[in-house]
Amino acid sequence: LTTLLISLPALAWAQVYPSKPVRLIAASSPGSAVDIVSRVIAQKLSEQLGQQVVVDNRTGAGGNLGAELAAKAAPDGYTVFMATPAQAINTGLYRKLDYDLVRDFSPVSQLTVGHYCVAVHPSLPVQSVKELIALARARRGQLNYASAGNGNATHLAGELFTSMAKIELVHV
Repeated sequence: LTTLLISLPALAWAQVYPSKPVRLIAASSPGSAVDIVSRVIAQKLSEQLGQQVVVDNRTGAGGNLGAELAAKAAPDGYTVFMATPAQAINTGLYRKLDYDLVRDFSPVSQLTVGHYCVAVHPSLPVQSVKELIALARARRGQLNYASAGNGNATHLAGELFTSMAKIELVHV
């Protein structure tokens, strides 16, 4: 009888995980690559866990708003963060972050590998990267390139390209 009475509180505390929906924070806008991967992962996790996994898009500040929200979440396993290269980049771009990438997060799995490419409008008279570089040198500072936002990986890839090619492009 004593053993039974002692074990009752432990039985009451034992809960099956997950017993409520899981929140997956994606620090990116709906329709972005991060969002699409998050939704695929959320669907598969929902099927495997038998519990809904909800994608919560939190954009802004180069991914910092979503990262801060995830870092401040209760460490109970009900919040998952879809980290991107932005979190590593932001540690060097921002003087103060309200999260510490190493202290506040535990990596679980690498989900994707991304590649960048150079694409130009068909009206631009180039057929190769070599020709693009030659044109950019001839029109120094007159060609624009776009990225997904200031300070993100696509912007920095563009800056790396301009630096390596020794050309001047205008980031828009």
